[in-house]
Amino acid sequence: MVFLQRKGVWVKIGSFRIGLLLTLPKRKNNWIQCELGEILDIRNEKIIPDSDYPLMSFTSSGGIEEKGDRYDRSFLVKNSNKKYKVTKFNDLIYSSNNLDVGAIGLNKFGNACISIVYEIFSIIDDNPDVVSYILQTPRILHKIISYRQGALYGQYKIHSTDFLKVKIFIPKMVEQETISELINNLDFIITLEQEKIEKLELLKKYLLQHMFADESGYPNLRFRGYTGPWFKNKGKNIFKKITEKKQAHLPVLSATQDKGMVLRDEFNERLQYDRKNLSNYKVVRPGQFVVHLRSFQGGFAHSNYLGITSPAYTIFDFINTNEHNDIYWKFYFANDHFILLLEKVTYGIRDGRTINFSDFCTLNINFPSLSEQNKIAKLLFSLDSLINLRITKLENLTSLKQKLLSSLFI
Repeated sequence: MVFLQRKGVWVKIGSFRIGLLLTLPKRKNNWIQCELGEILDIRNEKIIPDSDYPLMSFTSSGGIEEKGDRYDRSFLVKNSNKKYKVTKFNDLIYSSNNLDVGAIGLNKFGNACISIVYEIFSIIDDNPDVVSYILQTPRILHKIISYRQGALYGQYKIHSTDFLKVKIFIPKMVEQETISELINNLDFIITLEQEKIEKLELLKKYLLQHMFADESGYPNLRFRGYTGPWFKNKGKNIFKKITEKKQAHLPVLSATQDKGMVLRDEFNERLQYDRKNLSNYKVVRPGQFVVHLRSFQGGFAHSNYLGITSPAYTIFDFINTNEHNDIYWKFYFANDHFILLLEKVTYGIRDGRTINFSDFCTLNINFPSLSEQNKIAKLLFSLDSLINLRITKLENLTSLKQKLLSSLFI
């Protein structure tokens, strides 16, 4: 819940409450205009990396971080005495070539060495967080990028001398500290929410790996009271192919790997299709499944909607719908056990081809009783709902932060 006042911002999120009185920058009278050269010093020291100053990467998403496989090009370095630029905690760093995707920010790691292609500055007296926030606003970024020049091998360059000419408005230190506290508290809450989502997704992954039986017929993790082996049957004795057409008035559905069947107009408005051919599209009903072009990688798509989809797809349902829980099978068709099982009928398949339903029907599939299906489905569905709720909350927090940043700075 967010409360905005004429001269203040109040933020209430969960059990946290941030109440910080801010004089919002509606006028420039109380803010000081200056060139970046007045508040930043160039840091251009170069050394050979060592244990005190390890060689690191600078990325738009993570700032200073250890070199991953993508950024580690040490095998190209023939000279072990090669020097790199020194950076220290709260230095401001930017990448000329990637500035348009947010490659500007603070060093929150500490002492490190990074490539000489980056420009590094120490912040003289002002609050580092506030300086960084100001420089990441769209208007200031646009100013900075306007100095970008072409260089060798298709790389861009923004010279530090031009960067330091950029003019910004910055508040007095008392207001800087207030703004910094507000945004840092919000960042802390965002980080907590991200960690909760990561833990929930790890829990879901663990359950998907252990709650479904392998070829032994027994899962590693079960609800109390269930001890016997699961049933085993061929797909042809559980499922049947459905072919129903001539329902052009129904909404068009698209198959996805992570969300099942979705409304095409909401999922991808740019995706065009010829409405004259809709009468040939296949009907999909709630609780049914779709074998689509990417099924060999992500399993079969479950539908919550009544709609129509590509005639190239195969639609199937249960032979006896009252003996199975479609939500249970939705999770089963997306888990690793099933993807591995599909390899028996997907050898040699490439993008653009689909799985033959008759081949799928030859597979022996383990499955539990309906009552155990119901319990597994309820648990995984509840966990999915909680993850989606957290993701929505994270999106709202991130949106709130962006709105604050766009309102707090001139």
